[in-house]
Amino acid sequence: MMTEQQKIIIDEELEKIGAKLDNYDEFIEYCKNRGMFGDDVPFYNRVVFTRPNVRKLYKEFKSPIKQASKLLGLTYDELGEKIGCTGSAINNAIVRDKISDWMTKSVELLLENHQLKEQIKRQNAAFKETLKGII
Repeated sequence: MMTEQQKIIIDEELEKIGAKLDNYDEFIEYCKNRGMFGDDVPFYNRVVFTRPNVRKLYKEFKSPIKQASKLLGLTYDELGEKIGCTGSAINNAIVRDKISDWMTKSVELLLENHQLKEQIKRQNAAFKETLKGII
């Protein structure tokens, strides 16, 4: 769980870099999913909670390609294979800060698909637990 001190640090860093987040809760969830905090994150997967890491995670969060790569644990080559382009095309788009609409939409759909699969896994696990209690 995020402590009040961690929230203050995140808020201060986002303000310092001029981040205007309409989706603050989504950013916090992204930080949690990346292992910045949370009791369910194994030690070896934790991201050290520091001000520079807050800034780094914000940059990842704002780039759907970087976000997908980190959350799904894919290299740019692997990600490119899933969306129909090369890893170098992805890298060039990021370096030039010119990510095409089709690339952004493809990655967003890939992330949505991943989230839905995770949701199904959680629901199946909950259903199995419920069945154990009935049987």
